[in-house]
Amino acid sequence: MLFTCPTNLDIWSNYFSLVFMPTRALDMSEVYQNVMSLNLSSFHLLDSPLKVSVFEAITCVITAIWRAKWRSHYDNVGIDNQSVVDQAMSNLRNISSLNLFSCIITTKNLRKFYP
Repeated sequence: MLFTCPTNLDIWSNYFSLVFMPTRALDMSEVYQNVMSLNLSSFHLLDSPLKVSVFEAITCVITAIWRAKWRSHYDNVGIDNQSVVDQAMSNLRNISSLNLFSCIITTKNLRKFYP
């Protein structure tokens, strides 16, 4: 359902156009196979100041879709595709901030031991 639901196809397509370099038409069965096998080498992030990996980028959209599905089920809130993409992008920016912060902390700690 996460990969095959027609509603999710719009979410995946919009998100991929914002985050990944287009190499060919989006094939959700291929995306599913690659995600399930953890083989994401065919996906390449667009150049951006965000400090994230392909795995983190995929996780952000999966999390946003599942959150919207559960919210729809439990809170009886309709799913707005653009809101799901916005949430995925927000997740991506948050992870990037954490990654950047982690790099800064690590660098500062290394300077203590190796001035």
